[in-house]
Amino acid sequence: MIKTFVALILALTSITSLPSIAYNAKNQFVEVEISSLDGLMALFKKHHYTSNDWKNGDREVPRLTFEGVSEQWKKTSSKIPVKQKKQVFFRLMAPLVLISNENILTERNIVKSAPLSSKALLDIARKYRFF
Repeated sequence: MIKTFVALILALTSITSLPSIAYNAKNQFVEVEISSLDGLMALFKKHHYTSNDWKNGDREVPRLTFEGVSEQWKKTSSKIPVKQKKQVFFRLMAPLVLISNENILTERNIVKSAPLSSKALLDIARKYRFF
């Protein structure tokens, strides 16, 4: 089961460039700044989003997002083992894919059930340039 909308936006100062806003478990906005890879790994551990957690059956993916990658990453990434870079990449990308899929399902449900004159349906039509 997916964790209860633990959405965190990462402002990774060594990995990302801009601070961000997100939701915590109480649906309150939370800004998380991370200045090192160790900090990022600690965040993954805090949310039970590690290889060991996965192996132990915790297959939940917290909703982590980030705004970008900083120039500093180019300098420091060459010192990080490829295996660890891949793990970080997939741990950061999986939540983005899930969030996108959830948004698509929400839109699909609106399209299926909304009256033709509804604002939500018209917004979706404009978004995809059908109107």
